[in-house]
Amino acid sequence: AGDDKVVRQWPVDDQGKLDRENAKVFRWAIYREQRGSIYSMDLSPDREQKYLVVGGFGIRNGSLCLIERATGNVVQGVTQPGQGAVVNRVAFSPSGREGAFGTSAGRVHIWKPFDGQDNIRLLGDHGKEAGRTRGLAWPSENRIVSVAESGSFRQWDPRKAQQPAVESGLLKLGSVRAAGMSSAGPGAATG
Repeated sequence: AGDDKVVRQWPVDDQGKLDRENAKVFRWAIYREQRGSIYSMDLSPDREQKYLVVGGFGIRNGSLCLIERATGNVVQGVTQPGQGAVVNRVAFSPSGREGAFGTSAGRVHIWKPFDGQDNIRLLGDHGKEAGRTRGLAWPSENRIVSVAESGSFRQWDPRKAQQPAVESGLLKLGSVRAAGMSSAGPGAATG
């Protein structure tokens, strides 16, 4: 996924090689010129990984789109989900019924894409000087982890809206470009 405004999926053969000729292309609501860059994506956690959520810079500044992978159909789309801020990171909940997204304003939101377009709520933010959300993970139903550009990290309880973070701190690393969390156990990486 990226600045070309599409997500591509390549089948992998038994030898682990990409089948470039049978790539599937997924598109979302785009606009002319640069509008439509995808900055983040995630696959639903169900066994079939039935859905793909993408976030970035769409028709409006910030956009989210839920796509059914089998058909390529857009199930739900939202423009300006974070008060006009660009969506930098997305993550499905472990159940796959909700999603979290982080914005260029350092805010973290919860989205229930199967419950209608207006089902978005602010979880919290990293603070005025934190910068963009650079990492986001939803490792358990009662915990979301986010990292901002400043190195600010937060752990949130997704069941509580606009509450102080469960845990917070500052990674003294300088500017963070990307952050990820290991699914194999405790641990994180930043770069």
